Amino acid sequence: MPRSYIIYAVFASALAVRLAFMLLVVPIDFAWDSYHRWQIAYYTLNIGIQNGRMWDLFGMEYFWGILPELMEAFLLWLFNTSSILPFRIFNSVLGSASVCLLYNISKRYYGVNIAFLSSALAAVCPPLVIWDTVALDGTLGVFFLLASLYFYKDRQYLCGIALGLASMCRVEFYFLSLGVCFCHLIFEKSATKFVPAILGWLTIMTPYLWFIQRGTGDWLYQIRWNYLASMGTWGYSPTWFEESVPWRVLWGAVLAATAGSLVFLRRKSPSDYMVSVLFLGYALFQGIVYTFSVTRYILAVDMLSIMLGLQNIRFVPDFFFVTILISRLVNWSRIRSAPQKSAVRAHRKQLISSILILLFLAWLMVDVPSSNKMSQDLKSSWWDSIDRSNIVSQYRGGRIIVDPGNPQIVYHLVQQGISYKNILGSLYCPRGDRPESLAWFKNENATWYIHIQGYLIFPELDEGKGLPPFHLAYDEGAIRIYKVTWESAE
Repeated sequence: MPRSYIIYAVFASALAVRLAFMLLVVPIDFAWDSYHRWQIAYYTLNIGIQNGRMWDLFGMEYFWGILPELMEAFLLWLFNTSSILPFRIFNSVLGSASVCLLYNISKRYYGVNIAFLSSALAAVCPPLVIWDTVALDGTLGVFFLLASLYFYKDRQYLCGIALGLASMCRVEFYFLSLGVCFCHLIFEKSATKFVPAILGWLTIMTPYLWFIQRGTGDWLYQIRWNYLASMGTWGYSPTWFEESVPWRVLWGAVLAATAGSLVFLRRKSPSDYMVSVLFLGYALFQGIVYTFSVTRYILAVDMLSIMLGLQNIRFVPDFFFVTILISRLVNWSRIRSAPQKSAVRAHRKQLISSILILLFLAWLMVDVPSSNKMSQDLKSSWWDSIDRSNIVSQYRGGRIIVDPGNPQIVYHLVQQGISYKNILGSLYCPRGDRPESLAWFKNENATWYIHIQGYLIFPELDEGKGLPPFHLAYDEGAIRIYKVTWESAE
């Protein structure tokens, strides 16, 4: 194949793998947060934009970066649909484009051979494939990170712009983006490169942080809630703290190793330093977070799956770096081997590269059953229960109140034809005072209540008791569906 066509083959291969995985293995998006992002996008499109703000039934419209939700809202508008599918396809295409960016970056610094192998591995790397086929925010953020790396050397302002857009996708990229900008000072001592890079970042971040300030009253809202509150308190207990010790030790080692590697790079300053600095800087940030904060992902039995990126989208950037490292190692071992004829060396390299690609494909195949099961489990745990309850066929108007704004249930109701105007989360219902809670339900013209066990607005409902105005219509698993009739309560 002519080398000029390699990048097109890389894109086509990556896209084919992702679309096949999405359509055949995970036709139903298994990620809970995908539906929460969809809910923010859908309600922002239909309610939020006309009010000049983001919108959510769950109160988290500004918790994450907003660019992916705005992009999804645009796709919902463009295709005149309420389906999550356009954004999943968009992520698959963009993930494939990221593989092409990886190819171009590797080609610039390491040559065509390493570029081909690293991009081929990324095209079939399971964590990259899996997370590129769900409707989350990581794919868009990583694309802009790689774009910043592509522009870093010669077009600093565009590099800053890309870093700003990445920061609008994921909060942890705030810190990484600033680190990349300051690398112009730290490694090259060049203010003429640093200034346009930081100006590019500020071009995006100044209006963005103003928008966050306007919507929340705190321009650091996302940092506070993602890292000073959420990462430090969710799931905390003394037992979990003890179980987290092995995890903390592991990440402490990662933290020390990455810090040492960055110091080494600063002393050597190789021409490709930015490739390593970007990913090692991200690993350094992860090391700090996972060593010093209590997180939800600390159980020892989950460590392997987490490290392989299968449970946490935060690890996706690490795997792009892994593909580069593996490709460079293959090339290094070929150079360091005993002198041989060039044809023999090339054959050995091709053989090793082919074996590695096949191993990554085998790894992807191993993940197929579990991914498919997660996809089907979502349908059976929530959507099938809603269908069996016949709430949609019995619905005759009024509001359906959903605890506490469960995005997966809201998504399914909308797909079944219920208007977004007639679905409301119970998050803002007053709690602790039954008359006040009932007054809120009545004021919202509630005719159905989808109660999730454990969410205690009315404690008697969690015990399966149907006191007026609530009449139990369906009970399965964690879901209890009540028809609300106000006449019976009077």
